Amino acid sequence: MKLLSNKDRGIIIRKMRSSHLCYIVTLAKASLVSSLSIHTIAPKRPVSTGGGAMAGTERSSFSSSLPPFSSRMMSMLSSSSPSGSIDQPQQHQQQQQQSQPQILTPPLPYHPQKYGTPVGVVILPNPSIQPFKTAIRNASVPGLTEDQPIAFRGVDPHTVEGFKQIHVSTEVAASLMDGNAYLEEFLKECGGVFIPGARRKKGRRGGRGSGRQSLHRDNEDEGDDISTSSSISTSSSSADFNESERASPLFTFVELFAGIGGFRIGLERIGGACVLASEHDPIACRIYRRHFDNKQVSTSTSVNVNANESDKGNSNQEMGNGNRHHLVECDMLDVVSDDFPPEGFDILTAGFPCQPFSSRGEQKGLNDDGHRGQLYQELVRTLMEQRPPFFLFENVVGLVTMEGGHRHADRDSEFAKPRIDGKHTFKSGKVMERILDAFRDCGYKVEWRVVNSGRFVSQYRERVYFVGSLTELNCPDMEWDNIYPPEEEKPPILRDVLEQDFAQSKSVAESEITLQQWEKLQLIHHGEAATRARLKVEDYAPTLISSYRIPASPTTRFVMEEADGTLRHGDPLRPRFLTTREFRDIMGFPDDFDVSAPYNNELGHIYQGLGNAVVPPVIEGIGREMLRLMKLVKQQ
Repeated sequence: MKLLSNKDRGIIIRKMRSSHLCYIVTLAKASLVSSLSIHTIAPKRPVSTGGGAMAGTERSSFSSSLPPFSSRMMSMLSSSSPSGSIDQPQQHQQQQQQSQPQILTPPLPYHPQKYGTPVGVVILPNPSIQPFKTAIRNASVPGLTEDQPIAFRGVDPHTVEGFKQIHVSTEVAASLMDGNAYLEEFLKECGGVFIPGARRKKGRRGGRGSGRQSLHRDNEDEGDDISTSSSISTSSSSADFNESERASPLFTFVELFAGIGGFRIGLERIGGACVLASEHDPIACRIYRRHFDNKQVSTSTSVNVNANESDKGNSNQEMGNGNRHHLVECDMLDVVSDDFPPEGFDILTAGFPCQPFSSRGEQKGLNDDGHRGQLYQELVRTLMEQRPPFFLFENVVGLVTMEGGHRHADRDSEFAKPRIDGKHTFKSGKVMERILDAFRDCGYKVEWRVVNSGRFVSQYRERVYFVGSLTELNCPDMEWDNIYPPEEEKPPILRDVLEQDFAQSKSVAESEITLQQWEKLQLIHHGEAATRARLKVEDYAPTLISSYRIPASPTTRFVMEEADGTLRHGDPLRPRFLTTREFRDIMGFPDDFDVSAPYNNELGHIYQGLGNAVVPPVIEGIGREMLRLMKLVKQQ
């Protein structure tokens, strides 16, 4: 008999080990997948979506079918036995039942992806995690550039020892859904499983990526269905409705991409009650909680146009007994249907991310790095799953003019105001139309208008607002002129907003720029900073942005004249930034809104939060007009 060479013997041993490993991986895969909690999120009421709720995405195959590997995975789910095995020979099943205990795993949130930004989880053996990053790099994933680092949305442990749950980026999830053969082959070889639509589990979906993650008050129990991270109020000391209206709100609303709560402040002023808020940024969450925490929710009566009287009675009983709702502190991609109140709500609000569309940035639009440019699809997902009667969204005016849109000024318009440079007429571009179509395909009538906050506060700030209503409500059109305050109620000029006793103000002293900053500012403005970089105290402020407190920016404007006329031209007083109190007032936030440093004595967080916020008086004005329409619909 011919003896085997060392080389041949090694090959046979490796094959035997590989065969044994494949069998072990098959058993593990069955345990991983068969224990998943599978439920389909269906819209609360059927709706004809026309071109589909995924309008606006370039990935047509994503909305039509699962990729081959996902189909195989679904077959495994449907054919697995109660013990979690997969069509194995009978003797193997008997051996498994006799020699191995059943592996039980907690349910992984599984949401078959119908709408929204592509998400998903890959379950992998631990040694395959780093090679998976290499595979992604080599797989030609659309949307990922060669120099872009490969990052996961999260890596969570799994109860099966030796495995991890990898929450992949939206680009990778979309590529797997579209059948990326390279990645499918990698998963097949290492025994991995891709689960489209899976989102991070409660208790593991807080902040990510920075040392500030610890700011999240993540008290969620992994086994609980309800977040306990924070309480949300329905009232603010700035509200102008009486105590009986506080106990009996006129309508309820949800605030997504909540930031520091601008939508909420505006809508609570007219009798609304916030029943859910969601925000990802940990600093914004801290500022939000600081203002709204420890206030009780009550939704005893609402304009809810979809609820019958018995529904309202049940809602009253649930909500009127001291229950509290929560600030969900996580990526919007991980907000699930269970987070929303089961009795529904009247208005969905959101200031979805504006950076991809801002004229101050690169304006990458829908192709923005990461998933920011596609997050409007998360609003599509929420509209399809929750079916609120109305919605109110906000974004920068650059969204309107991208890819073929434009504006022109009508200075002779009857709507021109003394303190506003005429009325601009806008034509929407391709990006705006794509987003509008996505909202309309959800079954909503959609109106939009660019509103300048200069009629409400001491600031020239243009933003586009979207107002939607379910088509079956036959809601009348918005009367946009109704949103503005009376002509005689003009906002104060900037001089009236500045600190009156500036010489004794500590915040004013801390806002003064250094000598080096003043010299650099003069260089930027070619020695004319005193005229080019000044705030005009007899007028209103230009648009205040999140990066305001950056002295080297050529767009930053400084206080160079105090309220009493004292000049700050460098000798002896140098120019200064607006204080956080002045910034707050110009943005229209109430006097009781705390503008002290929320974290590590860094006031920049306040400027950032306010600069990213909506102007509450504008929201209040639009909300009043929406409330009028809601009452008309209810009368019908």
